[in-house]
Amino acid sequence: MLAARWAPRTHLANATPEPLMFDIAAAAAMVVVVLGLLIAAPLVRWVFGEAYAPSLALFAVHAWTCVAVALDTARQRWLVAAGLQRCTPWLAGSGAVVAIGLNLALLPIFGAMGAACAALVASLVAAIGSSFFFPQTRAVGWVQCRALWPWHRLWRLWRQRARQEATTQHVATLP
Repeated sequence: MLAARWAPRTHLANATPEPLMFDIAAAAAMVVVVLGLLIAAPLVRWVFGEAYAPSLALFAVHAWTCVAVALDTARQRWLVAAGLQRCTPWLAGSGAVVAIGLNLALLPIFGAMGAACAALVASLVAAIGSSFFFPQTRAVGWVQCRALWPWHRLWRLWRQRARQEATTQHVATLP
């Protein structure tokens, strides 16, 4: 943040976030989570034994925080490019407040599962929900929300590139 204070004021304060960056981040995180969930059960049983099998339910909830972390990482890159690093403490602090509140409420009732759910909700609030706190970051908040279902835009991009390649190949073969 100190570097941003003395850096030249050539930031992109009104820059629109690039949706593709968020879509790729969310899609990659979702693939990692699904793969992790698929290999978790056999791996935990093989390495730790059947006694640790109940921990898989906690992992299944907590693993989804990876998606929030990926979207938050993409948002941080955009915040730096837009010169909005001053918002970062407030955005991160919102997740801490939600985590403390939810842990106080859920831990006595649900135990470890309550902590896992609190971590997931706090991560989503800090990564996505807090983007709606400031007018300058609302656009990135909507992009993050759309990135939670990235497959449609990525499929459209893939089809568009395939058409361009087909057109290029067709033009190259013309006499």
